[in-house]
Amino acid sequence: MLGSTGCGILGGQQQGQQRPLVFSTSGGAGTEATREGWLKPFTKQTGIEAVTQAPTDYAQLRSMVEAGQVTWNVLFITQILVGDEEQARSYFEPVDYSIVKAEGIPENLRRRFGVGALQYSLVLGYNNEQLQEEPQSWADFFDVERFPGKRAFPGSYVEYYFPLEIALMGDGVAPDELYPLDIDRALAKLDTIRDDLVFFEGASEGEQLLRDGEVVMADIYHSRTGLLEQEGLPIRTQWNQNVAVVDYLGVAKGASRPDDSFRLIDFAVSAENNYRYTEYNPDAPVNKDSADRIPEDLAKYLPVYGDRLEQAVNPDLNWWATNLEEASKRYEQWLLG
Repeated sequence: MLGSTGCGILGGQQQGQQRPLVFSTSGGAGTEATREGWLKPFTKQTGIEAVTQAPTDYAQLRSMVEAGQVTWNVLFITQILVGDEEQARSYFEPVDYSIVKAEGIPENLRRRFGVGALQYSLVLGYNNEQLQEEPQSWADFFDVERFPGKRAFPGSYVEYYFPLEIALMGDGVAPDELYPLDIDRALAKLDTIRDDLVFFEGASEGEQLLRDGEVVMADIYHSRTGLLEQEGLPIRTQWNQNVAVVDYLGVAKGASRPDDSFRLIDFAVSAENNYRYTEYNPDAPVNKDSADRIPEDLAKYLPVYGDRLEQAVNPDLNWWATNLEEASKRYEQWLLG
């Protein structure tokens, strides 16, 4: 630890005239969480300056890489992109695990072009005042007789909201038997409740539908239901069959100062620092030795609390790497009717 820190400080002094490391984020609360939770303490500890830039645009990154003018250093990477190594190699440097120690990071989240950093879940959010009983699974999401009312559902983003997996679980497919996805069966199941669905185009819109009482259930991120519950609204979260999503960190292909970039990632995913992001934005740390540093009043809204990870469904990234284009096309066609 002392050796690593010493090198970081020396590197920061020697390169003081160079531009800061640039950490690209999606924007919004995530940018503040990255800056306050990771970058400021990283600079304080190492002397290496780092700043945020948003939003991340992979098309823009590809253009920078092809032109040999890469201005970003560290980026968040979606789990589907990092799972597609043939595509990821066009965007990112292989992770240098001699610098990124990844201690406490599950082995399956140590990928060639990215290391797991944050985790969140797609959950069944519901209004416990509008429903007579608590829904227990995605099967209940599709049971409009026992649970009458509109449901919020993604109007796109098949790779972010996993509507196909949710439809198959709603049709009785066991989580460990989902893949390869039967797209025909999933869309047929969605047809059975099409008239009861209200489609949204972004997480904030889905949250608003729940907030306003326009829907009784939603396929939504845990952070949204947790926020509404903390505000005192009658919104609750069913964690059974939550779909686990992981964001990875990687270094842009051709980025300057790759060693310092990997030092920043090492800092962010360490047990000592991974949880700091969560203090500003309710995505959970991936490092299993970092989660117990989160205060109870915040931890209870996270997917790493209690046995929730054991209830989680983990998407098959290899299947998605091969079938993303086809799955997206089929879902978009279904949305159009």
